[in-house]
Amino acid sequence: MPTEATEQPVQWGLRWRHRKGGTYRVIATGRIEADLTPCVIYVSEQDGYVWVRPSAEFNDGRFTCIDDETAHE
Repeated sequence: MPTEATEQPVQWGLRWRHRKGGTYRVIATGRIEADLTPCVIYVSEQDGYVWVRPSAEFNDGRFTCIDDETAHE
């Protein structure tokens, strides 16, 4: 069950590192059409692939922000 922490919106443009490696930049947030689940849309800085993941998964600890959030305000 999602918690308040996993439902927090993710700011566009910030860079994140996945716990298994790889860096990504958030390019948008949205909803999954089938059930309207909030999602994060992000692009790999290594290969340019675009990925979509439910926001609850993105915010569950598998990603760590590596940008200074104040630099994008």
